[in-house]
Amino acid sequence: MVKALYWLGPLLSLCVACGPPFPPGREGFGSTGTGETAGGSEIADDSSEAESSGDGDGDPGGSESETESESESESSESESESSESESESESESESESETGDPLCETDVELGSQLPVDLPDSIPAQSSEYEWSCGGFGPEKTYTWTAPAAGRYRFEAVGVGKDALIALSDGCDGAELACNEDVGPWTQDARIHHPLEAGESVVVTVDAIWPEGSTYTLQIDAVECPEQVLAGPLPISVSGTTLGASNEMGSESLCGGGEAGEHAYVFTAPADGTYTFDTLGSSFDTSLWVYASACGTEVLDCNNDLDGELSWIAIELAAGETVTVAVDGWLGAEGDYQLNVGMFGPSPQDCPDTVLPAVVPLTLTDTTAGAGNDFFDECGGELARDRSYSYTPPVAGIYSFSTVGSTIDTTLALRSGCGAPITTCNDDSDWFTVSSRIVLDLEAGETQVIVVDGAESTAGAIELTIELLSCVDEVAPATTSWTTAGSTLAGANRVGSSCGGFAAPDWIVEWTAPATGTYVASTLGSSYDTLLHARTQGCGGPVMSCNDDALGIAPGNGLSSRVEVQVSAGETVLLAVDGEGSDAGPFNLSLTPACDPLAPNCGPGETCARSGGTFSCRPAADVGEGETCGGGTCGGNCGVCNSGLVCVSGQLHPGCGEACCARACDLDAPVCGPGEVCTAALTDVSAAPWHADLGFCR
Repeated sequence: MVKALYWLGPLLSLCVACGPPFPPGREGFGSTGTGETAGGSEIADDSSEAESSGDGDGDPGGSESETESESESESSESESESSESESESESESESESETGDPLCETDVELGSQLPVDLPDSIPAQSSEYEWSCGGFGPEKTYTWTAPAAGRYRFEAVGVGKDALIALSDGCDGAELACNEDVGPWTQDARIHHPLEAGESVVVTVDAIWPEGSTYTLQIDAVECPEQVLAGPLPISVSGTTLGASNEMGSESLCGGGEAGEHAYVFTAPADGTYTFDTLGSSFDTSLWVYASACGTEVLDCNNDLDGELSWIAIELAAGETVTVAVDGWLGAEGDYQLNVGMFGPSPQDCPDTVLPAVVPLTLTDTTAGAGNDFFDECGGELARDRSYSYTPPVAGIYSFSTVGSTIDTTLALRSGCGAPITTCNDDSDWFTVSSRIVLDLEAGETQVIVVDGAESTAGAIELTIELLSCVDEVAPATTSWTTAGSTLAGANRVGSSCGGFAAPDWIVEWTAPATGTYVASTLGSSYDTLLHARTQGCGGPVMSCNDDALGIAPGNGLSSRVEVQVSAGETVLLAVDGEGSDAGPFNLSLTPACDPLAPNCGPGETCARSGGTFSCRPAADVGEGETCGGGTCGGNCGVCNSGLVCVSGQLHPGCGEACCARACDLDAPVCGPGEVCTAALTDVSAAPWHADLGFCR
């Protein structure tokens, strides 16, 4: 706390101005002062009473004895000396009140000047004071006296290193107010506080860090907003900030410190999420929401959500009052429109249209004239939107698309008007502004479709609903085959724990001709692929999936490989997908897998390892301890002679990157003297039926 101002002696009659002087241009604000002249009733002067206590000649009235006269004379002289002493003390007190109490010396005496706009700094020095909001660094103190009754703003703006501002009724006096940051986006500090005419306060700017800080101290009279946002929602008001005063803005990421603003008081009629935006304004706006009427705590602010327009959504309780200020970015000013809305549990007019339960379906509409009832993580905050209810007539994979719309759209699906979104999309790819969602739905599973705008511009929209086939291609029912195509022509229908939820896919259906283990691979594809294997249709369980089984081995790119065990006649869906949103030409091949512990490869073939899978490939004369070749075992290990397995150097010291070692069965190990059968596939993801594969070391 700071040092206290001492009693200033007998009060003198004062005549002061009737209120704080407000400059022109403060539309939307009103004085919080009483407008009454501050003054005091006359107070008797104690020294005058002392001087007039006798009649001046030592005789208070009536003849007395000489002794009594002398006694009274001595008493009168004593009282006179006492009176002179009191008079001198009062004179000293009055002198001190004019020059400042030497026991309460501040760094700067500001008097009653208004406004104050003082660039200053705090040097690195020891800290003397602490406040309720912090203040462990050095500080600078100022004495300031209110010239009239009213509400005043004390602010440290353009703060170099974080600092707070505090107000007290004297050095070591009571703390009146304290603020560190006016909001989460700025280091500026601000206090609003009412004062009576002639009331003096100590203003302290306190650095948070020991090295001090730079700032500009500003003091000015404050007018609180008189304009009220009231009436049924939505509310729209308009005006201009041209020539307006800068009452509320601060130097921060949201701007507003250089421009005047118009402020309004809004009281929430009910619990809910309220939106404030400047759609319809003619300049680069910034928007602020402060707690309470004429408060300083920033609840939220926004500069540009869409171009030069601003938007804020904030939760308010019924009866909660806030101040909403329309400001300008970097000094911008002009005509504005302020809109207030509310996101309730369900818009009253949702859905706008109930669509027929048919597929395919295409409709054209426009968002012009529509309300702004929805927004989500894909956008739509400042845009008008249309909502539609649609019930799928049959189960299947449905595509919802805005291709053909004239505006940049967003698309969202919900199970009901008041339900959270199921999924949403802004742009279906990097090269379009249309939106697309693919979703597996049951017959009768109603969806609310919201077509919104990614920008504030309204316009014509087109919505297309299609039922997609789960299968793009049927492969021959043989033990090995190869096909080629491009996922650029596919749709985003499936995904798995390996990814693929943002990329188009190509789905190949294959029926196993015989019971066994098979390997599918995208080796030779031109982009970063994913591969999923499923049974029981596109919505069925995932048998296996893989991203980069072939790693970065030369010539392999970022191909994928999966291994599946199937029974004769079992149907498998192989989905070629993409990492992230990648798409492009692909190769997909299928070959029988093999078991290195019981290889069943044909003449001239060997059971070769690729990551965690095994397939029959042409044999190569690579013996025990020799390099497998083709990269690490996390990628394409290469081949070994029959009875050997390619092992990573991580598991086999002295093996190098990868080498051939004798295979063994962990369940029934057979190795040489002093050798141990060690698991061979712990460094990669492998099918569970290879869990018994080991090597002798």
